[in-house]
Amino acid sequence: MGRCLMLLGLVLLATPLAAAPEPPHRGAPASLIRSVEATTGGRVLAVEPAERDGVPGVRLRVLTPDGKVRHVWRPLPGSEEGR
Repeated sequence: MGRCLMLLGLVLLATPLAAAPEPPHRGAPASLIRSVEATTGGRVLAVEPAERDGVPGVRLRVLTPDGKVRHVWRPLPGSEEGR
């Protein structure tokens, strides 16, 4: 019995702990995420920095209610186009 517990302890110590997944929209303003989700009716899956015509923004990957993935670009608040 003692050996089994010791072996179990070693196995647990050797198993890497899974890190909590980062939210897909880390770093993007929450209001921007809510706005895109409300406009599309979908759920934001991922956000990445993107620039369009020299204007800084974000490219959002959105899962629409019909199961399709759609890409949306929005300027960052405070950028020239986002004002």
